This record gives sequence, structure tokens and C-alpha cells, in this order.
Amino acid sequence: AWLLRVAPSLQFSRSTGRVCLTSADPAAPLDIDHRYFYDPLDLEALADGVELAEEFLRTPPLTRTYREPLASHPYRWRDRDELRQFIRRRVGTSYHPSSTCRMGPESDPLAVVDSAGRVRGVDNLRVIDASIFPYSPRCNLHFPTIAVAEKLADGLRRV
Repeated sequence: AWLLRVAPSLQFSRSTGRVCLTSADPAAPLDIDHRYFYDPLDLEALADGVELAEEFLRTPPLTRTYREPLASHPYRWRDRDELRQFIRRRVGTSYHPSSTCRMGPESDPLAVVDSAGRVRGVDNLRVIDASIFPYSPRCNLHFPTIAVAEKLADGLRRV
């Protein structure tokens, strides 16, 4: 038996989440608010993606081989409003947060680190991970993060 699961993913979000410290204790949990659909265009883009996936799954090559929804997941909606409600109930994160500690030139008031990962205003502290991306890449973060880490590590070796 084969199982095909299609999970549309919003790779460019107009909504911006926030991360706040809850304490001066570095072990304290963070206050994270993803702010899903803060910009309503994000919900519309994801609804478009779900509708496109449904259209794809109704193509003859797939319907000839199989197209029987799992009984435990009867996802159906009658109109766009029900689809929006469905998406709001089911939305989640891919657990690949990024762009919380933006890299950029000194002229960028939102930039936290410089091009070498040095944290502005803090001596001897660098950030070298996906948080320094100015914008989240439209892909899985693994390879871009490795590339940035290798590039900035090379710079550290030269110091």
C-alpha cells in the first residue's frame, strides 16, 4: 500500500512573528509568537496552495492509481471560508525558524549582526546560524545554514 501526503507550505510569509526574553536567566524559556496570518494575504496564499494541491491530486495519473482519502482524515470543505477555517485549525510550524537576528550593514537599523556574524554592541560574541538570514530562504534551512556556518567559520580561522 502506498501513502501520498501533500502538505502545502507557505515559504514566504508577510506576517512577522516575535521572540522575546522572559527573564535575564539564559535558561528561561522564550516567549515566541509566530503570529500566523497576521497579514491576511498569508492565509489567502496558503488557501491557494491547498486548492492547487487538491487540483493536482485530481489529475488522471493519480486518480488512476489511487485516490482514496484516509477515513481518519476526511478533510472536506464546501467553500473558501470553510477552507480558511480548516487551515487555521491545522496550521503549524515546520520547526525551522530563522531571521530573528538579522545580518546587514551598519546602516540597516534592524541588523543585529555584521557580515562576519559579530553582534553589534557586544564584544566577542558572534551568531552563526539561521537566525542571521535577513529573510527566510524559501527552502529547508539545512543547506543554507551549513553554507553560512562554513563561510563564517572560514573568516574566524583567518582571525
